Amino acid sequence: MTQNEFPECPYEANDTCIVIQEDKVEEVTKGGILLSKDQVNREQNSATEGTIVNLGCMAFYDIPEEHRFKVGDRVIYKKYSGVGRTYNDIPYRIMNDKDIAARERKHE
Repeated sequence: MTQNEFPECPYEANDTCIVIQEDKVEEVTKGGILLSKDQVNREQNSATEGTIVNLGCMAFYDIPEEHRFKVGDRVIYKKYSGVGRTYNDIPYRIMNDKDIAARERKHE
């Protein structure tokens, strides 16, 4: 795996864009309620968490290198950011790097 690629990522980000593999919305709630396909789609379109799987060559360029986001980082991003796509039943979101709000800290 190179610095800018994630295994099986079908999209290559351009310039300051990034590709996020979104957390998949479950079709059944914790309480056991089965959601309709429309409800699942609405929830997926408003998802705000995922994992960076590809970075454009200029993504996060204005951030000092030691603080830049990297492929594999778990992130929180702005609701309804970018463009959503699904490939092999995996939800992806392609967005500008400025739409990332936070990174999950790694606990060691």
